[in-house]
Amino acid sequence: MDELKIKRDRICHLLENKELDGLILIKNSNIAWLTDGLENRIVYASEEGVVKLIVLKDKVLVLTSNIEAERVIKEEGLGKKDFQLMVNQWYEEDSLDDLISKYRLGGDCYLPEVKNLQEEIKELRFSLLPGEIKKYRILGRETSKIVSKICKNIRPGETENKIRGRLAQNLWSKNINPHLILIGSDERIFAYRHPIPKDKKIRKYVMVVVCAEREGLIVSMTRFVYFGLIPQELKEKLWEVAKVNASFILNT
Repeated sequence: MDELKIKRDRICHLLENKELDGLILIKNSNIAWLTDGLENRIVYASEEGVVKLIVLKDKVLVLTSNIEAERVIKEEGLGKKDFQLMVNQWYEEDSLDDLISKYRLGGDCYLPEVKNLQEEIKELRFSLLPGEIKKYRILGRETSKIVSKICKNIRPGETENKIRGRLAQNLWSKNINPHLILIGSDERIFAYRHPIPKDKKIRKYVMVVVCAEREGLIVSMTRFVYFGLIPQELKEKLWEVAKVNASFILNT
């Protein structure tokens, strides 16, 4: 199955409905989706990377600088015939403004004369293809294995930040990017919806949360560790949460 063709067909259908010539993709999540996992980020805190894609009905234009061009061709697979590189010198502006003047474009960005289609583009990604499902399951298994290993080795007296560090190290060693890590212990679990890890020492109870990403796919996972006999009230709360989770799974 040519998944790139299927994704481009989805985009072409959107372009026809919106009476546009092409689609600008700037956000890392959308670029990773179309390119089967292109690593576009240099700065991980940014939504944008070193490549912009202009998806036209007959080709995909790749805008990048001379600093990045060789890497994205050799290591990220953008040397395919479907992709046409437009390389600028690192100190020059790219050709995006010229393309906006030439074509009727939509995009995942806020630019003058470009129709904002962020929500519509998200919908194109909602239905996963077989290759994406396979990758997603592998990512889920690997992340679960890592999180379980970390949880089994937590000891009372360790700090939340120490657990965060071990978890991040283990994820990165498998080329998995931790977009989010929350570690809360004892009273902090009940006091805060998003317990950002602190130098607090763990006593009896700890929650480990991660959003783990690879090749544009993200799995979210929560695990709990309790030292000693679990109180009945806590058992009941976990059971109620499990029922809600099961309902979501059964109905999606």
